[in-house]
Amino acid sequence: MLRRILFVQLLLSALVLFVSARQWARVTYFEADFPTVSLSLSGRQLDPLQAGLAVAILTAALGIMVTRKITRRLIGLFVFIAGLAIAGNAFGFADPENITSTIVDQLNTAVGRPTNENFSVVYSRWWLVSMTAGLVIAACGFLVLAAKRVETPLTSRYERTPETVDSKISDWHAIDQGIDPTE
Repeated sequence: MLRRILFVQLLLSALVLFVSARQWARVTYFEADFPTVSLSLSGRQLDPLQAGLAVAILTAALGIMVTRKITRRLIGLFVFIAGLAIAGNAFGFADPENITSTIVDQLNTAVGRPTNENFSVVYSRWWLVSMTAGLVIAACGFLVLAAKRVETPLTSRYERTPETVDSKISDWHAIDQGIDPTE
């Protein structure tokens, strides 16, 4: 089950990275006696938080694979909170008024001076994909957080088993200790 959760987490965080690089807004500025300026703004240009959290979730998936017990639960809590942050941040794009100041700043930079209100914006719906992915990532983090003790092959492979006093030593160890194993 943990492998499936990690696969979904990795897939969706890569999806958030991909979606944040797509065009989320197309801005056209027009003014008399001035050429028309068109800008394509990606999700990263409007708000880079989602891409940064997606990278952190990718690395957290690796952390979940190699840790156990309380550390794994702490990483699961981080993934849960980061997934909710991605979803909440993407939900902020549902209302265009929330990102108008960022768009105006980008437009002022492109024009080279303060602009007036003569611009139009066409929004895409990539924020819906990002919000949905963030909610599913949060669910993955919650499942890791709430999971019972699950050992991955990577964490259990390198653990030492306590040797009992009654256990017979192997022939190789007997030769190392100067004992003849044929007797």
